[in-house]
Amino acid sequence: MPMDQRYLVARKTAKDRLNLPHQITQADLAAEIGVNRLSILNIENAVTTAPRKATHEKVGKFLRVNVEWLQLGTGPMDPVMPDYTPPNVEVIERRKPLTSATDNGRYSYTPVVVISTSDDNRDWVCSLPDVYPGMTIKTQMAPTTDYELLKTQPMFFADVYLLFDEAQQPTSLYILKHYL
Repeated sequence: MPMDQRYLVARKTAKDRLNLPHQITQADLAAEIGVNRLSILNIENAVTTAPRKATHEKVGKFLRVNVEWLQLGTGPMDPVMPDYTPPNVEVIERRKPLTSATDNGRYSYTPVVVISTSDDNRDWVCSLPDVYPGMTIKTQMAPTTDYELLKTQPMFFADVYLLFDEAQQPTSLYILKHYL
């Protein structure tokens, strides 16, 4: 398993392994170890392939994973439970952003940058830097979206749907599902 997936597996399994009340988000992990969320995102998406030793150590300590396992994939994952095997490791797949629309305006797992927010899930302004660089788009969230959580994220990945005008310029963006 590559290092980016080991980081993701360590973070995603921490809730069950450590008996936590909630899933640890990238933002939670970043705040705990003193980096920004984009640093964690880049590690989990294999953009950063050689994090600093201190990062490995802090992540290992916070998520209770063996630093050697985190860095190299050797040794047990969890030093307290050496026989622990993460569930469904083989099915954790890295979703890749789509830079062209499927199904007439739907983009899967694409980066979304928050420009401005509102008090509810409507009237946000966001941009899609991989699809329309430099363009801001009026944005609405699906009713089930945790928009309070997204207010704390300067960038996140999401499945989105774009509406276009007659000139094929995007007029509104709808966040269908977000990934943190």
